[in-house]
Amino acid sequence: AATLAFAGRRVPPDALLAVTTVAFFAIALTGPQLTFWAARAARPLLRKLFRIEGYLAADSLSRTPQRTALTVSAFGGAISLMIATSSIVGSLQLSTERWMEDSFPFDLSVNATDLQSALYSSAAYSTEVLEISRAVPGVASAYGVRAVFVPRGEIEIMLMSVDVAEFFAMHRARGRSAGPVQFDTPAIVAALRSGDGVIISDNFAELNRLDTGGTVTLPSPAGPRTFRILGRAEDYSWPAGTVLMDRSAYARLWGDDSLTYTDILLAPGADEREVRRALSEKLKDRTTVFIYSVPQLQEIARSTLAQALRLSYVQVLIALVIGFLGIVNTLLISVLLRTREIGLLRAVGTTRAQIRRGVMIEAVFIALTGSALGVFAGLAGSGWPIRLYILAKTGFWMPFVIPWSTLALAAGAGAVLGIAASLVPARRAARLNVLEAIAWE
Repeated sequence: AATLAFAGRRVPPDALLAVTTVAFFAIALTGPQLTFWAARAARPLLRKLFRIEGYLAADSLSRTPQRTALTVSAFGGAISLMIATSSIVGSLQLSTERWMEDSFPFDLSVNATDLQSALYSSAAYSTEVLEISRAVPGVASAYGVRAVFVPRGEIEIMLMSVDVAEFFAMHRARGRSAGPVQFDTPAIVAALRSGDGVIISDNFAELNRLDTGGTVTLPSPAGPRTFRILGRAEDYSWPAGTVLMDRSAYARLWGDDSLTYTDILLAPGADEREVRRALSEKLKDRTTVFIYSVPQLQEIARSTLAQALRLSYVQVLIALVIGFLGIVNTLLISVLLRTREIGLLRAVGTTRAQIRRGVMIEAVFIALTGSALGVFAGLAGSGWPIRLYILAKTGFWMPFVIPWSTLALAAGAGAVLGIAASLVPARRAARLNVLEAIAWE
């Protein structure tokens, strides 16, 4: 399992996650008392801003801190789920798009499979496609890639082989000095081409507790083979990890000279549409290929991520509905328990509008307090325990992203949903018969 350096020691994420969970439960258990203090502290402000209606709302909130705290927690939980989901999605998008910008030196990619229907595939075509691509006018350079899945224990990892000399040269042509090109040294290139060494992804290293200078054993057609680890690189190709080797070494050891895709760098001034047309024309009678630009690959990655997280968005919506109904239920109970009080207030001159506003202020206070709690919990959750969980399961340590637009949406949702939740209870409170309310027990 992956580990983190903490206080100078390597600590499993599950242990840190357990500590964080206990801390969150401790905060939840103090909710009623915190709600009581918040209502008491807000009473002078509410009274100053809203006069009698604000005072009545604060008084109602402080009478039943347990019920109010549960409602605040339920609504806050929904908001925290929304914030955390948005933060993690933003983090994944930032990481993968930055990685694609740094790791993709090409302009076009000629794939053996339709990535819009199957993002991961071992489909292949012959090296003839690479040679034809290099001969197309407007193509400056091209290299071939073979991506296959090999077993490692109960899972499969991605074994990716690439023409390393051409790959590094294309990065150099782009003027890059960071990213994969850091491995473009005579010693590393020689070790890759000889089949002595490989480069592993950061997440593969974390999941398997491997590092530069160590060794990794992979199953080959001739049996298990051990490789030196020449380095580790950021890579999001596969959640279980990726191992990179030179394609000529892979062809010798695995007996597979086919390609999964061919990456192409266009010559300066070349027309991308003309090159795509020429490629399609030359390859149409030989094999079926799918040609993508880097922006298209990025869009496919975004779409795939959105589809994978669609269930999370449904969960957020369900949680918001539950939180909304919780506020409605709490207010209806509050109106029921305060029936006689409302009748007396009406008898001494309080208007129906003031009663409605009092209930509305109570609802908005609950919703906004829940939103504030949710923002804190969502940011704290996405900033630490959720990222720990992702690290434990995938080996990816995601950057922390604050979803500012979602924070603004959470504040707006708190106010709007609070007002909406108050409509039925406020109407019921305002329409109480004064005499019947006073006589109610």
